[in-house]
Amino acid sequence: MNGTGAPMKKNRGFTLLELMVVIGIFGIMAAVAVPNYLAWLPKYRLNGAARTLSSDLYLARMRSVAENRSFTVTFDVDENSYTIYNDKTPVKTVDIGGMFKGIAYGYLPGKSSSGKTITKPITFSGKPPKLAFKPSGMSNKSGSIYLMPLKNQRIALQRLVTVLITGRIRVYGRGDEGWR
Repeated sequence: MNGTGAPMKKNRGFTLLELMVVIGIFGIMAAVAVPNYLAWLPKYRLNGAARTLSSDLYLARMRSVAENRSFTVTFDVDENSYTIYNDKTPVKTVDIGGMFKGIAYGYLPGKSSSGKTITKPITFSGKPPKLAFKPSGMSNKSGSIYLMPLKNQRIALQRLVTVLITGRIRVYGRGDEGWR
């Protein structure tokens, strides 16, 4: 009893056994979660690379309309990058492999979204491959860019970014049923 006549309360905490049980449960949960996370990571990076590429193509298209001048996008397959130019001045360069580890230009054999046989990762002509957006917002040519992980190469882990002559940009994912 304390000086006021009330019984003293014991300071309670966790026992070592309770603490070890909780740590064990967290360990089991981590052992289950980590492999799932590692399997999910390439798809996450691939989607990020495809979204970044399509956003940058939209940016080039919008700026060509807003500034009433052509913007060119060149693709460097060997360096795994692309550069946006305003006339001959570089506006933005993106290193896909540096920004999205393990993702590169590439494809698995098959058919494109339009039914043609895929023969290369970037179908725009030129050395290096390139396209230009005109002040009208239209592209000077149609083409496709294929992206995939360097490891874990499965059909479901491919992305396709297309640009139509009208300037329309679209991202596709490849599944067992084809591009969607």
